[in-house]
Amino acid sequence: MHGHLDGPQTYSAVGNLAELVGRLPQVLDYLARSLRRAELARHYDDRGHDPADALDHADADLVDARREADALLDHLNAAHKHLGHLGRRLSED
Repeated sequence: MHGHLDGPQTYSAVGNLAELVGRLPQVLDYLARSLRRAELARHYDDRGHDPADALDHADADLVDARREADALLDHLNAAHKHLGHLGRRLSED
């Protein structure tokens, strides 16, 4: 994109972004569930640590990311609502 967006253009961009962010929780849940089902015997940690620790920490981070995605979506929806009240004045020739 070049230049600045006006209110209605930003409304559209924020709406599209909110739609994308709204899909994140499902993806993050899927990834966390996949980690919980992972077979420990099929994994190793290249740092020499117990792979269960890495899996547990990654799961916790994905759960946190999902919570943050929910909050982000709330903010995007609020911004979208406010932007929906804006129009652009057209200059008269």
